[in-house]
Amino acid sequence: MKNGRVLLNTGVVASSALLTSMIAAPAAAETTLLDTAAGEAMEAAAPEVFEGAHPGIETSQEGLVAVTDNGQSVVPTSPTEPISVEGYGDRTVSLQLPFAEQTGDARVLDDGTAVFDHGNRAQTIPLLKDDGSVQVTSVLTDASAPGEYEYDFSAPGLEQITQDEDGVLTLLDEQGDYLGGVAAAWAKDAEGQDVPTRYEIDGTTVTQVIEHTGDEVTHPVTADPWLGIDLFSETSNDLYEGDLRVNAQKSTWGQINHTPGSGWAIFLNAGWDELVDKQPRVTEKTTLRQQHNCHVAGGYFQIAGDWNLEKIRPNRTTHWSYGVAVHRCNWETADQY
Repeated sequence: MKNGRVLLNTGVVASSALLTSMIAAPAAAETTLLDTAAGEAMEAAAPEVFEGAHPGIETSQEGLVAVTDNGQSVVPTSPTEPISVEGYGDRTVSLQLPFAEQTGDARVLDDGTAVFDHGNRAQTIPLLKDDGSVQVTSVLTDASAPGEYEYDFSAPGLEQITQDEDGVLTLLDEQGDYLGGVAAAWAKDAEGQDVPTRYEIDGTTVTQVIEHTGDEVTHPVTADPWLGIDLFSETSNDLYEGDLRVNAQKSTWGQINHTPGSGWAIFLNAGWDELVDKQPRVTEKTTLRQQHNCHVAGGYFQIAGDWNLEKIRPNRTTHWSYGVAVHRCNWETADQY
């Protein structure tokens, strides 16, 4: 009987302990990107990559979907299906992940992030942005990870990919019209130090070369191509002093690409075309184009906020650059300020 009592008591204690542990155990925590080694590496190297994340990523049969005013961006969970970005004017650009044939399906995290493990000490984590762009971020765990990442681009009418002096890529059709673009290549190590990197173009294939094996590099290394179409995330029109006003707000991706020189050229041409597509009334008076061009020249400082183009202002007969320090694109006369 003594042994029986001991066994019984032991069973009661064990059952009680199990019950207590079940009650006390917290619910399983959600897994977000920052809970992973890849996310920690990205935060250490370049925390800015988390800015502008799309707040309402949806899961569908297509994969992870981010809907914007201009369409949707999709990250499929299959590595053999291309990532796609939609933009104004029914534009669509897609890219194929590197190492697709050796990569398993994505691990989808609770925050709507897909993590692709390539099985070669590198992972790719495409980040869907609220402006419709996609930052296709890769994390190189150590020096044995590959140094070249090949991306095949496709788009209706895509004829060529050009690279300007700042490293920005532009996707063009056979008429030379803008279809989309890729921000200049960058890579940073675990100390936040720049790692030498560049793009090499072969037809419609872009390879990011990352020179990450040197002793001066602290792994993991984070790098990416950032693909986007829309230079403006929001546009609208209203009245100013009883006449038309067209308002435009640059997208995050647009701001990254708005640099002196090549960035000016993109906004003067593709930017204007986009604004006309979204707000056709912007062509009603020459001054509106002149104000747009004025904002392009100084807007890369991002000190003016929204671009407000006001029809009530006179057409310039003297170039708008005269007196710009005074009128700041809001001139009152045709030839002075």
